[in-house]
Amino acid sequence: MSKRRKVKPMFIKLFSSFLLLSIAGIALWILLNQKIGADINPPSPSLLPAPVTPQTAQYELADPASYQKEDLGALVNAATLSYRAIYKDPLTGKMHFLQAYSDINPFYLVDINLETGETKSVDAPTNFTSNHGTIVYPNGKIYFPAGDSPLNLYSFDIATGRFETLGSLPAKAQYANIGSDGAIYIGFCYAGHVVRFDPATGTIENLGIMDDPGPPYYRYAYSVGSDGRYVYTGIRDEHKLRPDNTASWELVVYDRETKTQTVYFPGASGVDVAKGLDGKWYVSVSGSSSINGTLLLENGQPKPLPPGSNVQTYPWYQRFSLDFSQELSTFKSLFGYEINLDEAIPYLESGGISKISWRKNDGPWQSASFTVRTAPITLKRLYPFSEKLFGFVYAYGPTFIYDPKAKKTEILGRTGYSMYNASYTTGGKWFIVGYPAGTMIYDPSKPWTLTPSITDISNPQYNPHKLAGFAKYHYYSAEGVDALYVGGHHERDAVGGELAWYDKETGQLLGRLREPFLNFDVRDLKSAYYGQKIVYSSININAQPPAKLFVIDTNTHTVEREIAPLPDASALDKIVEVEPGVILGINGTIFYKVNILTGEIYYVKELGGQAFSGMASYDRRLTLGPDGYVWLYIRNSQDNKDYLSRINPLSGEVQKLIEYPPVGLITFLGGDLYTWNGAKLRVIRNVLRPKPLPSPTTPPLPVSAPISGPPQPLSPTQPSTLSQPQAPASPQPMATPTIPLVQSITKRSSRESQT
Repeated sequence: MSKRRKVKPMFIKLFSSFLLLSIAGIALWILLNQKIGADINPPSPSLLPAPVTPQTAQYELADPASYQKEDLGALVNAATLSYRAIYKDPLTGKMHFLQAYSDINPFYLVDINLETGETKSVDAPTNFTSNHGTIVYPNGKIYFPAGDSPLNLYSFDIATGRFETLGSLPAKAQYANIGSDGAIYIGFCYAGHVVRFDPATGTIENLGIMDDPGPPYYRYAYSVGSDGRYVYTGIRDEHKLRPDNTASWELVVYDRETKTQTVYFPGASGVDVAKGLDGKWYVSVSGSSSINGTLLLENGQPKPLPPGSNVQTYPWYQRFSLDFSQELSTFKSLFGYEINLDEAIPYLESGGISKISWRKNDGPWQSASFTVRTAPITLKRLYPFSEKLFGFVYAYGPTFIYDPKAKKTEILGRTGYSMYNASYTTGGKWFIVGYPAGTMIYDPSKPWTLTPSITDISNPQYNPHKLAGFAKYHYYSAEGVDALYVGGHHERDAVGGELAWYDKETGQLLGRLREPFLNFDVRDLKSAYYGQKIVYSSININAQPPAKLFVIDTNTHTVEREIAPLPDASALDKIVEVEPGVILGINGTIFYKVNILTGEIYYVKELGGQAFSGMASYDRRLTLGPDGYVWLYIRNSQDNKDYLSRINPLSGEVQKLIEYPPVGLITFLGGDLYTWNGAKLRVIRNVLRPKPLPSPTTPPLPVSAPISGPPQPLSPTQPSTLSQPQAPASPQPMATPTIPLVQSITKRSSRESQT
């Protein structure tokens, strides 16, 4: 009995220890499984989704025999409202409204007598006009320095409505003014020519390039005036940079008698020549090391004004006459007239009817309607939007939604800007970016209310409306977890690139990053790693390698890593995220794959031809298809033909699918591929097919593990700092039914031999 009493406590102790160890083991097993589950589960809703990969894709390549090609035709037939002005007829004293329509070659001009309602409309003898350099002259004619090719000076007779070609010009006009001698002086880009035209004799005199530095040129004669003997020109030169990388300005004085030039204020940040209301000529100078402020231009020299001088000059929109304005927002305050252009844009569907309405001093509305030729307008961008396509056309044309099932285009309206890119955010807003310095926010759940009559387009009451700008061209946009990011290109005002970010709900400009990109202009912009990183692809503006991928952390808004995937390249190009934190980039005839979190370069390979052949850099885009492959056009080096192609980002294999010129951009709706280059949209149906569901008896395919799994959600106020993840597992090549075109160039890591 005594032995049994001694054994029982020992047994209980052993059993208790075993039980505790078992519970601990089970808890550890649960914890580990939770960790593994966390690594393969999708990210928190507060983060952005991971890109589709060939392994996670729900689509695969279909048999080419099932492809169905169709030309869907032009999506938008219209004319673009371009130049407009209000002016007093110098001969009759009556007020007129002038409206030009472009993108229809030749441009169309409408002149309305606002007092009598008489309308004159006529085709111009050239294909282009803008607000640069148009002059209403006292002889009753309007002078247009216009055209793309040829470049000519034209006159329009207000009384008869007739155009006349007067002679050729050296370049594109940037500015014009009437000199004190009655001649018209025209400044040009991109070399900085100045031309003198005498309406009395019809003589066109090329005065040459002001302060000619020799090629290459990127100079603008932004303002010009003359007292007869001396010609005063404000020149901006992007090849002469100030210490902050902004373009340099100077005043050039040209003596018509001696044919000599004198330069003042080189290196200034601004020089503007204007005529004073007193009939004298003045120059406003800023950022000069010698003098700043407004000076009198007299006898070929800038002279300081007496203390207390109150100089009033013609504003830019009335540069040569107070009986003229080209700024719509000033029409009522200056002349008492309101102009309504809400129905002025002609579309093919409406028979090309353009209606312009006006009233004076809040009186009754009057209107004039006329038929304007329309033409197909070049498509710029198309994006999947539910089962439709959201897009916009070239230059200042309309934004629209295209329904592929109904084959119908719904015109939304015009932003008033030349747009280059758009991003649809998780909050349901479109951000549309473009030129000049234009980012618009559009809520598609509400009606489009912006019209050509609206001048305060930054007012949030309008949908869409313009947001705060920066740089000159807003070329690229990408959604981060915290904000909408825009990559800006500086031109004319400065050089290099810039990054800015906006609140995704309100559109408020939250911040800007300029210094890292002073010498690195933007070539592409992509969100990565669940929206927690922004990748800025660059070109070195000094043409010095290497160009870099800048990795910006959306928590700190700083550059956390610079990667040179191609050490000998001074310019990178388009990129796309193919795994969380992994980027595939295209550069001419080669492509590469890089881990932006570690800097590891997985491979650099040959494309077997030229990517994006013939396309401007700002128009190129890579498309990650719903099959997880990267799609683009490649001009095959063997037969010099353009092939629709795709890249397996896991193996780096390039597959040429079908010859399908011309080279264009690509997007998908389900398994249908849409491509465009020009005004027409084409579709290849059934390029991809849904993957078959796995058999219940077949083990599931392995899923490639993301880089240490999705990160934890970021706090909107104080985001957590991410630890540096490990490199992803080596991808395995996938079997494909098409012809590989790829060769390896360089081994960059141990992974290269495995791909």
